[in-house]
Amino acid sequence: MGRIQVPLRYSAVTILLWALTTSSLDSLAAEGALEAIPLGISHIDFNGDRRPEIVVRAWRENFNAHGFFVLSFYSEDPARQALVAGRSVSAPLGSIPVKRLNGEEFATTLWTEQGADCVLTDFRLLRSGQRIMLVQAERGEGRGYDDRRAVVFTVYELRQNDAELPGLPDSYFSPVGHYQTKRRYCDVTDAFDAEAARLLSEFREWRG
Repeated sequence: MGRIQVPLRYSAVTILLWALTTSSLDSLAAEGALEAIPLGISHIDFNGDRRPEIVVRAWRENFNAHGFFVLSFYSEDPARQALVAGRSVSAPLGSIPVKRLNGEEFATTLWTEQGADCVLTDFRLLRSGQRIMLVQAERGEGRGYDDRRAVVFTVYELRQNDAELPGLPDSYFSPVGHYQTKRRYCDVTDAFDAEAARLLSEFREWRG
């Protein structure tokens, strides 16, 4: 995997923090394996092109039962140029947004949701061939955070805007498909464990 080049303007503390929190995810060897996204900075090759994307997972404290994790995704391209007020500016680090199911909105960050008893929204990684998919599990609040409800799984894949279509980012996660569980769960962690086999089956059907 390529090494991350840290600009000289970054402080020594920032560089040390980067080194301590950076990891490479190589454990998704099995087809259909579901893996939690590591805390910190990870390098994950989502599309099998041997140029890993950067994933940042950080904790957002709330000083109650509703703190949450924040996720963001980035790509490295030393040749990338950004047009800023008519001027071309070097932009080697680019944001990878996530296209939401409504097909119109792009989210630059994702976040989990939890209460004192259960996790309502979380994310996993799913391997399919040489590609790694982003999977979201989301449970409605219902009568409260400890309610049991159906869980909706949404699978996203990394896509490239090779045609450079205006209004679209150069790369982004786009939904492949989604389904709602028949069983009801309080915690989506349990849903990930129980529904893994069906999740892979549904994904293969969506991809044809």
